[in-house]
Amino acid sequence: MKTQRKIESLCQGLPWQEWDAVLAHGRHTRVSGNAWLENSMEEGETTALFLSGRVGLRALCEDVDGKEATVPYSAPAVLSLTDEPMLESAHWVLVQSTVCFFTPQRLLNAFTKSPKFASNLVAVLHEQATHSLRYTTTNDDGLRRLTASLLSRSAPSGDCKREVVATQSQLAAETGLSRQWVNRLLKELEKRGLAECGRGHIVLHSPSGLEALPTQY
Repeated sequence: MKTQRKIESLCQGLPWQEWDAVLAHGRHTRVSGNAWLENSMEEGETTALFLSGRVGLRALCEDVDGKEATVPYSAPAVLSLTDEPMLESAHWVLVQSTVCFFTPQRLLNAFTKSPKFASNLVAVLHEQATHSLRYTTTNDDGLRRLTASLLSRSAPSGDCKREVVATQSQLAAETGLSRQWVNRLLKELEKRGLAECGRGHIVLHSPSGLEALPTQY
């Protein structure tokens, strides 16, 4: 799923001199395709204005095959960066892109320079939040398919723990989901204490809780 925006949504209503002044507060650079934006940031930079191309929010996990993005965005986009390796997602550039990196203070200076730019940035953030929610809603059926697959593969035994012998690739093929999306859903189940992933198997801690989960979404 793509979002369709024009670059003018960030600079719309700004004279070009004001737009140039806004970008002057950040570090304007080119980022090559198939690169992690976090690898391009410098000390203190926490926000990136993505000005061209496409960017994806990718899961950070060992078995990502590197072929597709989760929640892809078309430019312009406003991205919150992190150098914290324990987080489960990061930004991956899908094509060569123009990016402007900001520290919090430099972004605040840009807002002071152009309140209209600040208003435009909030509008873009609202679009991104709406897009992410729509994307997640579209994939709610994936959770239903995955839980059904896990429960069908486990031997019935009341609400005791059950072990499912299957790889993420097998679950992806069975459910019609990407392996990356299966990984993301499994991590969500782990956070909720409903499952535990191992190498080639998944332990279901609460089958009854897993059965009820889709109706809670």
